[in-house]
Amino acid sequence: MKKLIFTLSTFALMATAANAQYCGGSGTSVCVPEPATGTPGLTPYLDSLPCVIKGVAVDQLIKFENFSQFVAFGQNLTINTFKIDSIGNLPAGLCWKTNKANNTFNGGESGCIRVTGTTTAASGQYKLRILMSATTTPSVPISNQNAETLASLRYYVRVNCPGVTC
Repeated sequence: MKKLIFTLSTFALMATAANAQYCGGSGTSVCVPEPATGTPGLTPYLDSLPCVIKGVAVDQLIKFENFSQFVAFGQNLTINTFKIDSIGNLPAGLCWKTNKANNTFNGGESGCIRVTGTTTAASGQYKLRILMSATTTPSVPISNQNAETLASLRYYVRVNCPGVTC
């Protein structure tokens, strides 16, 4: 019995840790997306946030524009909806939230992700793992896919100690 309780507790702790970086809750972040330009991608600096200093509170925005069409699995697809399922490998102590309560956007729509918190992570460059799902025409199942693998979108967070330049 003790072994079962320990095993269940361990799984509960792991599940909590895996989801600890999403700080969305029931509301949305206070960020305003840029108007759509027709050029999908992530900003600022195309692929990384400004340097995050260990032990210093951060409140930074990642702005993005969703694809309206793209090629995946050898097919030309129209994006109906796009959902950010999770963002992995965010440095410890930081969390993320979008401007939509359900993290779901229409094809071609702009959005933003607010990253907040105070990191305790080691200095280094953290390549984020943005997992997404989409509904498409024609209907192709896209669920919990890595944005880098699917659409060549990658993003980094750089962490450094106080007084050290990134």
